[in-house]
Amino acid sequence: FGDSTSVDCDARAVFCDAEGVPVSLHNREACLSYLDPDMYDGAALHHGDNQTGHGKDDETISLDLSAIPPEVGRILLTMDLFKEKKSIGFGRIQNSSIRILRAGSHEELGRSEFKDLGLDVNLVAGGVLRREKKGWSFIQKKDSYKLEDMDAFLAQLAEKKR
Repeated sequence: FGDSTSVDCDARAVFCDAEGVPVSLHNREACLSYLDPDMYDGAALHHGDNQTGHGKDDETISLDLSAIPPEVGRILLTMDLFKEKKSIGFGRIQNSSIRILRAGSHEELGRSEFKDLGLDVNLVAGGVLRREKKGWSFIQKKDSYKLEDMDAFLAQLAEKKR
């Protein structure tokens, strides 16, 4: 792209039941994002929309996993390009990743990096936080999609589980 072009990747957390079905098929009820930055009484917070792509951690999500309601069994961590007006897919973006850090110490607990994706890919799922008997675990994912919007992604997740 060169230094003059910026890309707006948006981070989201998708809240699902234990089987991976979204808690709602409506984007604004199932997804934490810059549009809906506070869910579950502050247990899930999105810290703002970085629209330039500059900076070490472009968008940050904080989760207090102990305060997430019991009906949420999985939290899917995604990045998307749905707002991008240009025809840019993740295949043209270098060094995109999703990292899981421990609050306070910033110890890295998990990471998914995305390379060699198709030029038409506009959503990547980088990992799942899964509720288990002894707490939460992180499962790395590298799933990529070409979809119209976030509602289409939620519908696809729900359909896979039927």
